[in-house]
Amino acid sequence: DGVATPKYFVVLPASLDYQKENVSIFQAAEQALEEGYRLAKDVDQWIKLYQMGWVEEIDLLLKNHYDEDLSLEELGQRLHGSSSYLRHIYKKIKGLTPQQELTRIRLEQARIRLLKGNEAISEIARDVGMMNTPYFIKSFKKRYGLAPNQYRKAYNINSKK
Repeated sequence: DGVATPKYFVVLPASLDYQKENVSIFQAAEQALEEGYRLAKDVDQWIKLYQMGWVEEIDLLLKNHYDEDLSLEELGQRLHGSSSYLRHIYKKIKGLTPQQELTRIRLEQARIRLLKGNEAISEIARDVGMMNTPYFIKSFKKRYGLAPNQYRKAYNINSKK
């Protein structure tokens, strides 16, 4: 739609250590203004924007690496933050934990594969990052109302009814 996303800056003490790639540090407010940034009304506004950016990074990591072993600790290491704080912020903004979102993504990927082919349930579970097949089956049934093999029989155009 051609509308540029606004960029904000906030004046914070120079002693703070920033480890995030998407944080720009300027020597003077004028420099930030010249580069198209606007002054955040208050630090709370900046913190919220910062946290939302962090949640977007978490979502991207989950979507691109759902098939890997992603614990909270691993997410914290990859995103340079505390795992407990990461979980708190994510849940505060999205209403669910990163683990819940990861499970949702994994189950959706499994559902898509069930619709397309005839792979073994255990293979699909493993390929989407869920190594415990009974847990995968239980989680799938809870989310979609049918066990994976029942779902495949009901909705896969390649399966025999």
